[in-house]
Amino acid sequence: MDSGNSFYTSISTSFDNVGEIVQFFIDHNVDVNQPDSEGIYPLEYGIMNESKPFIIPLLDSKKVDFSVKLNNNENYIHLVECCQDEEIVKEFIDRQIIDPNSEEFQKARQSIKDTHNNARWGNRVANND
Repeated sequence: MDSGNSFYTSISTSFDNVGEIVQFFIDHNVDVNQPDSEGIYPLEYGIMNESKPFIIPLLDSKKVDFSVKLNNNENYIHLVECCQDEEIVKEFIDRQIIDPNSEEFQKARQSIKDTHNNARWGNRVANND
């Protein structure tokens, strides 16, 4: 596309029917492993926007290449491990894409909890609570 977006990354993840749009692209053989001009992959885009309806058809297609290295040299698994949307994380665990017992997963989840707790503590101090 001329804007530099791929078909997938041009979709607003807030559309009510975003899952149907993603499925339409999959059904019409739009490559789920093709990044846009900025190197953002469809699944990466869905995870970054915490859009479970966007992610589900991609996972259901069983076409996603999980060995892809993202721009920051991470992979999808690390991106999900750091995701704050617990439903998305659960989806990857339920599909056995992520091992919730792995040390890497536990560290990532603890880091999220620590960040959340530090933010809450900072707000309490700022508000003199």
